[in-house]
Amino acid sequence: MLKQRNKIKYILCILLLMFVIKPTNLIAESIAYKSYTQDGYGRYVRTQTAYQPTETLNAFEGEKFNGAEDIVLAEDGSIFVADTLNKRIIHGSSQGELYAILTYEDFVSPMGLALDSDNNLYVADPHAGAVFMFSSDLEFLRRFDKPTHPLFGQHNNFQPLKVDVDSSGIIYVISKGNSNGIIQLNPDMDDTFLAYFGANELLFSLTTFFRKFIFTDEQLSRMNAIQPPTPVALHIDEEGLVYTLTQSGTQGLKKLNLAGSNMFEDQAIYNYNYPADVVTGRQDSIYVA
Repeated sequence: MLKQRNKIKYILCILLLMFVIKPTNLIAESIAYKSYTQDGYGRYVRTQTAYQPTETLNAFEGEKFNGAEDIVLAEDGSIFVADTLNKRIIHGSSQGELYAILTYEDFVSPMGLALDSDNNLYVADPHAGAVFMFSSDLEFLRRFDKPTHPLFGQHNNFQPLKVDVDSSGIIYVISKGNSNGIIQLNPDMDDTFLAYFGANELLFSLTTFFRKFIFTDEQLSRMNAIQPPTPVALHIDEEGLVYTLTQSGTQGLKKLNLAGSNMFEDQAIYNYNYPADVVTGRQDSIYVA
């Protein structure tokens, strides 16, 4: 009799575990991201899911997004969305309320957004070849076109994909096809170009090294035309440190100091197949989409 009761208890425990544990696994499997934490040696290791999505926002009061490429949060918690295919910027709340719609005659494909300390809005538009600046009231202030400074390079691209602004007003721009690094613009200078910053490296594999010995001059010339990958995301934290994301092998996520050097020693955990964006939070937390 005792053995039978123990057997029943065992079966009940198994059934209970199936009901308790299985839903958690289903939730974890449905989340499209992984969470990491630092261990005692400073290495990043997998940990339990930090956040679970509860709601999807795809419109403000019926104004649906079409190919939205970027978002930025204001200090009051409101949201600016780069509604790229609709050639506009939409301002609303996290509850879906619509505050304003910004359209501008020179917008072609607005893709990157940033706010400065005065709540001025910056819009990066690669097909317009410019960064647009608007006031906190969404009034047009200024347009930043391709720099003419010789150090920028006459033949270098200026197709702004992403933009951010540091506390001193220096504008940081990621330009499509420009492998020299992040473009720094100083709006107080006659020629706004300041410098290139934190360029990605062109890393050669053992295979590439071997090819240099066996390829013809024509084949080598095509190899030499290969450029380092351009980052796809940009963020500046409160301390002025710059974060970039690159869709390429060991480049991954970088944390750049004022000299443009990467502060992450171990990049193994920062390699993502298709990273889209990066932002920092409190307590040195980093969020990658």
